[in-house]
Amino acid sequence: MAVRSLMGVETEYAITGIASNGVVSDRSRLIESLFAAARTSCRHLRDGSSGLFLTNGARLYVDRGYHPEFATPECHDPWEAVRYVRAGEALLLDLARQVKERNPHLRELSVFRSNVDYDRSGTTWGCHESYLHRISTMELPSQLIPHFVTRIIYAGAGGFNPMGPGAEFTLSPRAWLLPNVTAVDSTGDRGIFHIRDEPLAGAGWNRMHVICGESLCSDTAAVLKIGTTALILAAVEAGRRPGTAVQLQYPVPAIRTVASDPESRKGIQIQGGGQLSAIEIQRHYLAEVEACPPDRLPAWAGELCALWRAQLDRLDARDPALERTLDWAIKRALYRRWVSDRMPWSTMQRAGRLLELMERISARLEVGAINIAAALSGDASAESQLSPLEPLLNAQGLDWDDMRLFLRLRDELYEADVRFGQLGEKGIFEQLDRAGVLDHRLDRRAPASDARVEPPAGRAGVRGTWVQKLWQEGQAQQYRSDWTMVWHEATGRSLDLHDPFVSSAQWK
Repeated sequence: MAVRSLMGVETEYAITGIASNGVVSDRSRLIESLFAAARTSCRHLRDGSSGLFLTNGARLYVDRGYHPEFATPECHDPWEAVRYVRAGEALLLDLARQVKERNPHLRELSVFRSNVDYDRSGTTWGCHESYLHRISTMELPSQLIPHFVTRIIYAGAGGFNPMGPGAEFTLSPRAWLLPNVTAVDSTGDRGIFHIRDEPLAGAGWNRMHVICGESLCSDTAAVLKIGTTALILAAVEAGRRPGTAVQLQYPVPAIRTVASDPESRKGIQIQGGGQLSAIEIQRHYLAEVEACPPDRLPAWAGELCALWRAQLDRLDARDPALERTLDWAIKRALYRRWVSDRMPWSTMQRAGRLLELMERISARLEVGAINIAAALSGDASAESQLSPLEPLLNAQGLDWDDMRLFLRLRDELYEADVRFGQLGEKGIFEQLDRAGVLDHRLDRRAPASDARVEPPAGRAGVRGTWVQKLWQEGQAQQYRSDWTMVWHEATGRSLDLHDPFVSSAQWK
């Protein structure tokens, strides 16, 4: 009998409003309006604070940093998890529409699957994953870190290095904001592996909380991100040690090496000597999973492994089909075409590296650091200070007009990268998808249930059913919910959901 699996995704979204006079709206008021709309239009139980548990078993709340976050219900396979992520996006888009209709002064109200901000502040929006298991948390970093470092070859959101001045294309913008190998902190001093002791379940169950991933538009990429990770965790539970043979010598530099290598050919230093490419490490993990007895893996393992192998084969062959399937490959092809008639892509990348070098050198000049972008935009006082940097420019065969064009194109690309993940018809990914030029959806029969309002089976189903029932009976305001319990505030009467696989529960 195949093992049972349980997983979920928590996604942070950016929200921006523009008033009819062109002024950016106050974000806190927008979020308050968004949640006011949720409280009136969504059947829910409050979570003890300002968050809402919905009839589909999911949670909608305001997270640290004051942005909306949607946590899927507990899902049994990666396809189901992605289906509920998309349901959350549809919900947020509908709430934004309601807010705009109720506020005629708003010219535009947009919600984004954002991953990073390009103001070099280090701001990032998380897309976290949770996986149920029974292993000691301390056993997991060594087995999973090589996977997290290399899975970005298919699960990276694509974009630009958010901490550099140039338009340095990267498979994973978030990779540059993970300074540690392991860490407890999830909002600042982050690590590739997040050590968190918050099981959200009864005794014996643990939760692996993953913070190194990114919001993805491609269904294929999102299913692979979740499914491969869940299968590797199952292999560890089955007694295998898939990460032992591919331990990385320097994981933090390694993830940046992989992120900087769209061809996935660069070698990564392995402990004990030698190098392996990201594709080779992923093939090793795939082989380890397939070596497990079928009864120690979820029933969907074979289907996911076939998808995993197919994408690795495409990456190995540098298949152009990737440009219609994976987020980072779609973006890279799009952005190259975006600038090609004004500046070759290779020149864009070279000019970006030159700008970064100029910034470092100008910081050491006697006249003090030069704001190069300001100087090239027409700041006469700053422009006169650029002469010490001209030898660098000449050595690259560029002139200041080339750098001005680069800066304009860079800013266009930054905006395009933000708009790529915008929810709704104005989003660039959504436009490409509607035009039929993408091939990211998976040919799998979808369940008849509506993920926006109906929960999956298990304790999410019990929770969602009671949210619906209490709302229909007019008692919802008297009850509260969290992941492990529903309770009556006045009497303490409760529904115990500590068993993550419970299918029914009695009030006590």
